Amino acid sequence: MKDAIVGLDIGAETVRAVIGVYSDDDKLEIVGVGTAKSSGLNKGAIVNIETIAHSIQEAIDAAEQMAGCNVTYVNTAIGGEQTSSVNSTGAVGISANGKGSVCEKDILRVLDSAKAIPLNGTKKILHVIPQTYIVDQVNFVQNPLYMEGTRLGVDVHIVEASVTSIQNIEKAIERANYKRDVVFLNSLAAVKSITTKEERELGSIVIDFGAESTDAIVV
Repeated sequence: MKDAIVGLDIGAETVRAVIGVYSDDDKLEIVGVGTAKSSGLNKGAIVNIETIAHSIQEAIDAAEQMAGCNVTYVNTAIGGEQTSSVNSTGAVGISANGKGSVCEKDILRVLDSAKAIPLNGTKKILHVIPQTYIVDQVNFVQNPLYMEGTRLGVDVHIVEASVTSIQNIEKAIERANYKRDVVFLNSLAAVKSITTKEERELGSIVIDFGAESTDAIVV
């Protein structure tokens, strides 16, 4: 079997695990699903690592049995009161690359400048989401790559999460004998899963109704 990708949803009532693999035509196929009763959360935050670890192990084990494989790394999500977001801006001079046009390095540099915000050690940046770019006096640029100019700006939306909450999630996954790979904002993961490109371009709101908390995101 090809390298498996594991998604882990740690909910207040249920822990769910999904295992997927990419087919030869680059489509993600779900090959295993597992669920377990959850306890040890309060409003999305882990308050009992041992009980959550047991639920994680039970859910992933069920998914592994269905998929016929063993996994090591899992991707999971965080939300609720442990997350927050803020708008930010950045700007850099366009590199002298011989043509005076925006290159991929310029885009990375301007995103780095936009995420230089104070975090005081209690929060970690999860996502830096570009909203629009500015090339000189041209506003509302969706993709500035190869555009001519001297200065590149960007407006971004930054998603932050509690460092302590992320560490507790990682500890629970480790206690279940797995390793944490990537942590997403759970509502953003939902957006990518259930909305189409057209819905995102037109503007949509996605609401995630949980057992103890509700998250909403506007795209």
